[in-house]
Amino acid sequence: MSIIKIFDSTQNFWKMHPQLKILGVFKEMYSEDHSRDKDYSSKVMWAITYLLDPSSDNMFRNVPEEDKKDLLAKDFLKAPTFKWEKYEDVIIFFKEHLLTQAEKSLIIWQEIMSLRDRELKQLYKDAFETKDIMLIKDLDNLLKNTASYYNDYLKIRNEFDKESDIKRGRGTKILSATDAGEI
Repeated sequence: MSIIKIFDSTQNFWKMHPQLKILGVFKEMYSEDHSRDKDYSSKVMWAITYLLDPSSDNMFRNVPEEDKKDLLAKDFLKAPTFKWEKYEDVIIFFKEHLLTQAEKSLIIWQEIMSLRDRELKQLYKDAFETKDIMLIKDLDNLLKNTASYYNDYLKIRNEFDKESDIKRGRGTKILSATDAGEI
């Protein structure tokens, strides 16, 4: 369950989440932003949140990371040449300190599954074009293992969903920290 409770990028990220202004690289990012009302860093933080947060509230959670980066840079930030590398320390800090273990694991598995699917598809195309029967047989075996990978992914997804359900309660009502057992 994300610490981001409301995904409304029309609002200033820092005003919605003022406690993040005091943490490490977020503090630096906020302090170094000289735009009016810290609008630039707010927009970048929304982009990073949409990039990383795996909660069901994030409508972009199922878009593969590279595609998501391109779309967010071009359509949301209006900066097709946006340099994500410049914010790598913010992205790492977000992953390491704002996400739960289930969320971190879920992100890793989603990245692995996406990469695996893409690479297997390309290898199959190449193997069929070259009519490499041995490679096709090897790829068939790799493809058979996909179910095992997917089952492992589903276990982590279920753990994440349980964690989210505990913090949400019935329906979509967000529980207080006391009701969710956090304090």
